[in-house]
Amino acid sequence: MPRNLMQRLILLLPVLGTSLATAAWRPVDPPKSGKLVTVRMVDFSPTKYRFEPAVIRAASGDTIRFVQTGVMPHNVDFRTLPAGVELGATTSGPYLLKKGQTYDLVIDDRFMVGEYAFVCAPHVALGMKGQITVTRDP
Repeated sequence: MPRNLMQRLILLLPVLGTSLATAAWRPVDPPKSGKLVTVRMVDFSPTKYRFEPAVIRAASGDTIRFVQTGVMPHNVDFRTLPAGVELGATTSGPYLLKKGQTYDLVIDDRFMVGEYAFVCAPHVALGMKGQITVTRDP
């Protein structure tokens, strides 16, 4: 890659990343059906980087709200999906960069019954992982 192009990309990436993540920061109304589950993204804790809670049970219509509570960038990156599930762009959520920012994940018709393992991509080696179990019943 030519050096000039590389320099442009390096300068442009933070702007693009902030623009893409900004769309996810807008709060949404609580779900009209289903429940709202809040998951905190924690860093610099006495134990380790983590999602609280790390194990989530959800049904169609529920919303899982990931809340940035730390200072390090965090995201939600699905690593294991039930057979036949295609989440598309939802496979990897935006990076939340500032305390209080949120990412809402609606359990809709893309999610089949089953287990969904996810991690925070930059902190998977530090044990920041979780699991969503999607069920038929609320």
